[in-house]
Amino acid sequence: MSRRDTILVSRTLYQLGVITVMGAVCWVGITVYDALAKAPDINVDQSILSPISPVIDQATIASLSGRITIQPDLSQNATISGATAP
Repeated sequence: MSRRDTILVSRTLYQLGVITVMGAVCWVGITVYDALAKAPDINVDQSILSPISPVIDQATIASLSGRITIQPDLSQNATISGATAP
């Protein structure tokens, strides 16, 4: 009797697997078709599409060159907690 039960279980699992694969193939096919059939809606602001002026703003360059630069202090050695120094 147990032989018949294992045959029925394996047949049921086989059928379930085939149905699952068919469902996955249909789902992927419909999704690909939907993605290829629809035209994408692209709304770009016209200010982004306008050409950039090739003139360099000298005031901006002067303000950038007058910035304060931060120099890191690398004279101290960093230690790792729990480690011993050689």
